[in-house]
Amino acid sequence: MCGRYLFWDSNNQNLKKLIDYAEETLPEEVFSRVSIKEARPGTLCFAGMYDEKCRKYRSGLMKWGYERMKKLVINARSETWQNSPFFHGSQPCVLPCAGYYEWDHAKHRHLIHTGEEILYLGGLYHMENNSPVFVIVTEEAD
Repeated sequence: MCGRYLFWDSNNQNLKKLIDYAEETLPEEVFSRVSIKEARPGTLCFAGMYDEKCRKYRSGLMKWGYERMKKLVINARSETWQNSPFFHGSQPCVLPCAGYYEWDHAKHRHLIHTGEEILYLGGLYHMENNSPVFVIVTEEAD
């Protein structure tokens, strides 16, 4: 995954309903900072977070990227994150989207999408400065 994903395009009406609901319920200052089209590292994104106390997922907004030693980490490798002290204490989350991008060997970006269905990316999150932040769990590109 190249470090960006497509949250919404005009084909996905289910995601449009989420956007409309957020626009109605969030303060304008908060809603204006949410990535509606292309999500990029460092931006505020829609997410489903696992709540240990309630033992279920809840929806909310999270910033993409763990800040460590003045570096923004945006992905966690599926093969290694569980054994890495870097991700100790992280909880599972899901990121609804219309698709994600992959690069080919010629460095061209390609959109992998589901059409009208919602695609869910797996992620990890934790709290930084009392706000949830996430990374996307990735694997080697096909």
